[in-house]
Amino acid sequence: AGERGAVVMRGKTMRRQQQQQEQKHAQHVAPAAAPVPQLSAKILPQAPQASVPVVQQQPKVRTGCNALCKMNGVSKSCRFLVHFAATRSFARKPDACQMAYTVVRSRCGDSCSGCMLEATHCT
Repeated sequence: AGERGAVVMRGKTMRRQQQQQEQKHAQHVAPAAAPVPQLSAKILPQAPQASVPVVQQQPKVRTGCNALCKMNGVSKSCRFLVHFAATRSFARKPDACQMAYTVVRSRCGDSCSGCMLEATHCT
């Protein structure tokens, strides 16, 4: 029983010494940084809101031979379609440009109505 009492005393003494060392160590360690307070958006100054007018960009309207025509699911300019038809469908024909122009005008209707054959520069 005497040994057991001595072990208990040593255990208490060791715990007390450990606590004292921890206290001394805590005194030498820099204090933890204080928490930063959260700032509310209401406290912070707000930048003045500039009133910028919103300008809607109008799609560029193509006119004349630059007007678009949708043919076979693809939109191309009337000029391009005339040149394409003249060099593909009517190649080697003396009036290839006139024939291509006629076909494009008939298929595209009003969208190519402002395009004159001379303005296509088809030769």
